[in-house]
Amino acid sequence: MTVIVGDPVDLSAYRQQAHAQPAALARATTLVMDRIAALLSQLRGIPAPPERWNPAAHGQKETGRLEP
Repeated sequence: MTVIVGDPVDLSAYRQQAHAQPAALARATTLVMDRIAALLSQLRGIPAPPERWNPAAHGQKETGRLEP
């Protein structure tokens, strides 16, 4: 097993906004997910896909489980 840990993600700019603005929470989430994608790319040795997987676009729930 290989484990890598990235630098802390500074979310202080979103601290006050996240409670009142769902768009700020979405931006903060995107920032964290982008950092995770970069770490996975480094770990796998291949570039991350240009678009993040969207379960809804493939008939899946948010959890990624296929509907029966």
